[in-house]
Amino acid sequence: MLIVTVVRKGPAGVAGLKPGMLIQGVNGKPVTNAKATAAAIGKASLTKGVEVEVRDVKGKKQTVTLREE
Repeated sequence: MLIVTVVRKGPAGVAGLKPGMLIQGVNGKPVTNAKATAAAIGKASLTKGVEVEVRDVKGKKQTVTLREE
C-alpha cells in the first residue's frame, strides 16, 4: 500500500513514515492492498506497538514501530 499522507504528530509520523513509502507488511505478515493494511493495523495494539515493514522511495527496506502515546 502506498502511503499518500501522514499526520506528523500521529503514530505514523512519529515513527518516521512519509508519503511515497510502500507498506509491505504488518507485524510480520505481508499486505497487498489498503484494505488488508487497515485490517492488520486495526487488529494490532498501538499501545504495545505495531511493526510495519516499508520500502522507501529509493527502494530501501526498513521496519518501523507504530506506537500510540
